[in-house]
Amino acid sequence: MLGLPGFKRGRRFVALRGSPKYLAFYEAHNDAVFRSENYLTLIKNPRSQQPPLHHALSEHNPTVARMTASMGEGEGSMLLVLPLTPQPGQEQALRQVLVTDVMPRLLAAPGIIASRLIERDVNAQGAVAQRPRPPRRPYARLGAVG
Repeated sequence: MLGLPGFKRGRRFVALRGSPKYLAFYEAHNDAVFRSENYLTLIKNPRSQQPPLHHALSEHNPTVARMTASMGEGEGSMLLVLPLTPQPGQEQALRQVLVTDVMPRLLAAPGIIASRLIERDVNAQGAVAQRPRPPRRPYARLGAVG
């Protein structure tokens, strides 16, 4: 993935327990990268590239998202993913509670160095959303791989 034009960096995680077992997190310069022919070709045929972890990610669920809030500094070796779906019309209210209450309290906890709010960007999803997706599974607490 990082060999494609427009990608900045990637991080891979493996669940300590629960599923999905793997999470690959890639950052791009902008959302146009996820509509590029190179990227769309890769996600339509993920086994065409065979890095060691790619086979395990063959049932991947690509999602384009934006970081809408960030507190703290640095990158930790652990990641906690909390998928939340606001009630229709309550997106801003949920975002406000997360940014003004939840994220600061998380950051105050021992061992927590940063908190990020990353939201799915349905407008940037483009052709990625047209791809058949595997059934959604609950997310798990994740730790860094390698």
